[in-house]
Amino acid sequence: MNVAMLTVGDVTRQTGGYLYHARVYPLLSAMGIHIHEVVLSAADVVSQREASMTFEPGDYTVIMVDALARTAVAPYIDTWRQTCPVVAMVHELPSEATGVDAADEAPLLRADMLIVVSPDGRERLRNRGVADERIIIAPPGCDRLGVPPLRQVVQPAQVLCVAQWIPRKGLDTLISAWGHSHCPGAVLHLYGERDADYAYTAQIDAMIAAARQNGAQIAVHGSVPDARIIDAYQQATLFVLPSRFEGYGMVFAEALWAGLPVLACDTGPVAAVVGTGGVLVPVDDAHALAVQLHRYLHDADAWRDLANHAAQRGQKLPRWQDTTDCWYQVLQRVTR
Repeated sequence: MNVAMLTVGDVTRQTGGYLYHARVYPLLSAMGIHIHEVVLSAADVVSQREASMTFEPGDYTVIMVDALARTAVAPYIDTWRQTCPVVAMVHELPSEATGVDAADEAPLLRADMLIVVSPDGRERLRNRGVADERIIIAPPGCDRLGVPPLRQVVQPAQVLCVAQWIPRKGLDTLISAWGHSHCPGAVLHLYGERDADYAYTAQIDAMIAAARQNGAQIAVHGSVPDARIIDAYQQATLFVLPSRFEGYGMVFAEALWAGLPVLACDTGPVAAVVGTGGVLVPVDDAHALAVQLHRYLHDADAWRDLANHAAQRGQKLPRWQDTTDCWYQVLQRVTR
């Protein structure tokens, strides 16, 4: 079976949706389903509106569209559906993640099937009028980085955050909390892309500089190869990311797979992913986050109990083959 996946942006970026696709495609290929990824334009709305559609749908058994590409594909989805099944891959509805106009999403919601990554995502589609029988949940796997690493917790404590530097990841909340957590000697390590939102990156850089002047230890690493992330998981004490919005939260699952306790915000599907493997605080509540940081970096018994729960939770999360099996079922269903 030949399937087109229409998307936008830089597919080599080490961020959620792109990483998800890169993991699923080769597993599908081994099952006889070949994905031809078609990048239509840059990810911004203006570029999508100006994109010329040279894609030929007749060459494929199924057309899949990434919700990121909703503007570029909006004029064509209904026409394609007359001759070929269309499946929408919805990691998150852009209108809900960014607050942009939802008008271009309407054709996407008329796809023959829609794949979401969490029950929360399914509920959001239900609220937009999509019937249950057209929705399937295919959560990301937790095992992208291989087998759970051997824990090598070091002192002083190392706190890990892996996230793109954009406002909805809540790094401003994290830096503020870190500066008030009263954890002398502990180091906060920030990994992830810094060039998606230059204004926000400048804001975080300024906050980090101010926190360092007050004695906080913060190390900025940027985007690094997976081997570096694995090393960071091996040595970390806690994983912390106070996101304001998540479609799923792959990094939380990967942290739990590594046996790393999670501190996060109670938003969307995060509670369902983290389960008993972490502690959640309200969104934007830097004080509550600082309290939990202080607790788990000073109370060895509390940390040990949470780490045990994290390891147990990690073993219960879906693997990437589970994710791929869900895709396979959808593609088989729409072609019958």
